[in-house]
Amino acid sequence: MKFKKLLTGLIAFAVFACALPLTLLTSFAVSGELVIDLSEDNTSFISAAWSYNPATFTYTVTGDGVALIGTISDGENITISVASGKTVTVTSTTLTIESGATLTIADGTMFTVASNGIVINKGTIINKGAIVGVLLIQNQESGTIINRPEIETTSLPGVAVNASYDQTIVTNGGGTMAWSVSEGALPAGINLTGNKVMGTPTTAGIYNFTIAASNEAGIATRALSITVTANETPYVAVTNITGIPTTAVIGTPLTLSGTVEPATATNKTIVWTVKSAGATGATITDGNKLNTTAAGTVTITATITNGGTQTTPYTKDFTLTVSAATIKDITLTGITAPATFNAPVRNITLPAGTPFTAGPVSWTLNNNSALAANANFAASTIYTATVTLTPNTGFSFANQNEINAKIDTLTATVVKNTTGTVTVSYRFPATKAASQLPLAPQNFTAEPLNGQVRLSWSTPTNTGGSPITKYQISYGTTAGYTVNWLDMPSSGAGTTTYTVPNLINATEYTFEIRAFNRDNGGGVSSGIKKATPSGVATAPLNFNVSPGNGYVTLTWTPPSFIGGSYITRYEYSYGVKGGYTEYWQEVPFSGNSTTSHIVNYLDNGVEYTFEVRAVNANGDGITSGRKDAIPSTSAISAPLSFTVTPGDGAVILSWSPPQNTGGNTITKYQFSYGEINAAGTYTASWRDIPNSTADTRNHTVPALTNGKNYAFEVRAVSNSVNSGTSGVKITSPTALSGNTAAVESRKTDITNAANSNNGQTINITMTAGSTSISKEVLNIIKGKDVKLVLDFGTNGKITVNGKDVTDAIVNAGALNLNTQRQATTNTMLADYSIPKTAIDTRGKNVPVQQFKIGSGAVSAAANSVAVSGTATVNVGNTYAGQNALLCSYNAQTAKFEVVSGAAVGTNGEVTVNFKKTGDYVVIIQKTGDVTGTGKIDSADALEILRHVVGSTTLDSTQLYVGSARHDGTVGTNDALTILRFVVGTITKI
Repeated sequence: MKFKKLLTGLIAFAVFACALPLTLLTSFAVSGELVIDLSEDNTSFISAAWSYNPATFTYTVTGDGVALIGTISDGENITISVASGKTVTVTSTTLTIESGATLTIADGTMFTVASNGIVINKGTIINKGAIVGVLLIQNQESGTIINRPEIETTSLPGVAVNASYDQTIVTNGGGTMAWSVSEGALPAGINLTGNKVMGTPTTAGIYNFTIAASNEAGIATRALSITVTANETPYVAVTNITGIPTTAVIGTPLTLSGTVEPATATNKTIVWTVKSAGATGATITDGNKLNTTAAGTVTITATITNGGTQTTPYTKDFTLTVSAATIKDITLTGITAPATFNAPVRNITLPAGTPFTAGPVSWTLNNNSALAANANFAASTIYTATVTLTPNTGFSFANQNEINAKIDTLTATVVKNTTGTVTVSYRFPATKAASQLPLAPQNFTAEPLNGQVRLSWSTPTNTGGSPITKYQISYGTTAGYTVNWLDMPSSGAGTTTYTVPNLINATEYTFEIRAFNRDNGGGVSSGIKKATPSGVATAPLNFNVSPGNGYVTLTWTPPSFIGGSYITRYEYSYGVKGGYTEYWQEVPFSGNSTTSHIVNYLDNGVEYTFEVRAVNANGDGITSGRKDAIPSTSAISAPLSFTVTPGDGAVILSWSPPQNTGGNTITKYQFSYGEINAAGTYTASWRDIPNSTADTRNHTVPALTNGKNYAFEVRAVSNSVNSGTSGVKITSPTALSGNTAAVESRKTDITNAANSNNGQTINITMTAGSTSISKEVLNIIKGKDVKLVLDFGTNGKITVNGKDVTDAIVNAGALNLNTQRQATTNTMLADYSIPKTAIDTRGKNVPVQQFKIGSGAVSAAANSVAVSGTATVNVGNTYAGQNALLCSYNAQTAKFEVVSGAAVGTNGEVTVNFKKTGDYVVIIQKTGDVTGTGKIDSADALEILRHVVGSTTLDSTQLYVGSARHDGTVGTNDALTILRFVVGTITKI
């Protein structure tokens, strides 16, 4: 062993061998760096001790490393370096690093904090090696731990030329971090600033480079790349906006619009805002409607986002003059011409914002007799309505001789007077003959496309006496379809086709159309047509390649979505990996059910690339992705005739041996399985089939969940050579057929499972009156890896594991798993083993529910049969949302043990977990008060802390750092202190 001193002052130290006593030497104050080098002689027990003002260090060096205790003071820098594989350990007591002090763990050094040691860090720990037990290092005040840096960022997104780019290189490790490009180069226009990769790229291409991050503890690198793509269309900036209105009328919404120059500008969408409303009360609604309430001038701003450049807007201000309106044209609404036959008379209404009010409306027949307000329109009758219109304040009629008053599209008669009002009268027929409505469009068809349906028709044979003005469409998914008429965009008299967009493939839709004419409205529906849009298939799933002697076997499972159209064939593409390009060819005789293909006539020792895709009537599907394989004379081909047979909670795998072993001897088989994810794939995880040999032909996979989809595959193994995979098969375990309620009716299944001893689980639905397991069944499963899951419905589930069944349990007779609950809190269950006084003490006036699991001879005799499961207890919906604890009573300690807990549901039920038969109490837990004393005290803290660490007992070894008071035990006050630290109310213990 050797010591190196790098000290600027005086220091005295001593080295003692074996069992010599530790000696502290007095010396002068020093500063600098002390290095202990254990790289040579580290086999004997050596003690070294030295001290200097103001701090004292005591180090014990052994063949396994160095144990540190003491204090590193302000200004001191200690470096610990040991030989490879040795350790530095803090044991038995405390190492303190004061503020301003530094402890450096050298490269290759393992620094361990044992369970009975503690490091209090107020300064800095620079970790260039490895720290074990870091959770037990307490950072106090401003103390920090600086680890060797790690770069967490694994990839960077691409960017287009001239687009802004800003990405962060995520790095951990702490300390003073610096970043640099150690290899390669960033794209032109992009720089590394700190840990930011940012800028505006100018040249397209793929740029590979390495980022380095370093701190006091070391350096880390990460190879990254950025793909810069070229802009297909050059950006054209806006130079001007013209054609903006210069005047507005009070109370009349003005639609804002303008002409963007040049016409080829990339962005031309104008956003309107009011810059200065003045006295006009100007606002903008619906994006481009200018509304005013008074005269004056208003300044509006036109903005085009990313109009000036790709990153800056183009803006221009315009000033409009707002003046009072003069009324010339009046349009009223409320009566659709023609009026509806046998419909009630309606009042005339004014469009929103119209600058006048309407007086009472009076109706007269063509003989000038009055029409009652609640009367209905009659057929083929002429009506006249009269309404008085009065301009609002600030408005006037321009010239009463020029007023044009209309109701919808019918011109009315204007009667002028001298009081500033106008009386409007109009006449119209209430109905027209049905023959004047458009008939149904002819030859209506619906053609499915990819995400669309194309509708075609011919013009109605009768348009109702006036030209067709538009068509309407009603459509929706066939399931739940209801009529909902919508205008067909841009339709007119000559329209005979329309493609409905944005539909979901493989979903059936219902369609119908009708024609509109100018005078008579909607005609007769075309009738219903149905169509299902479809697309190309998604990628084949679970694609695998298995090499053989001069060939490779491709296997896959069907795509999760076939585009709404059956797969007509599969295609594959392959080539030598180095220069591979796609060249698709048909898998011979393939169809919807094909899942494999052998590619022959390949060169052994050459690496090939393969991929596969499905084809349907809509075109080529998405590729499976590429897989590589190397044919070889020593390759083992895949097992043949692979099948999967579902059982109750299990699946049986069967296969035939590989056709070619490549001269190898098969030593075992392996299988892989897993749940199918949302994408229709699974993650392979290979494991040995127990005791398998070359002659093995089947294997049962146990402990599966009925109804879940699983994927399976097998392969042969010869020493370190694996065969190709059998290909993936998918199935779902299913409950055994003929499942009856009682255990006895499943005795054959239980016997078979016990004889196979393969970890099978038998699920049994218990019926009324069927609550026990006979002595015979107990004897069958005794000591075996077989589980019986008994479903008692709302009373929960109980699991009996054959490994827990002993001779004593069998000899006690039938195991009765009947559950009992007390009717009220004032009654006691018969033969209940928990004293009422103990319940009162535990409950502290909180309502409790007595609960007995297992009431037969076995539970009465032993009270501890190892059966597990869940039980459902109804404690009343008064306690919904509160926590309920399942407790058992330990007669030896006269204390409760909390078994499990859960929240009470809205129906008053709570489901709790248990691990043995016996008597229990369900207690409603007071909020924030475990022991029910009405306040959080040290006993509560101890109970909660026991729950946190997952044990009914608690000692210093479970807390690693031991007692908060360092007296070697964990008392209630310790628990309270630690709990406060856990919940964050204090920062140190």
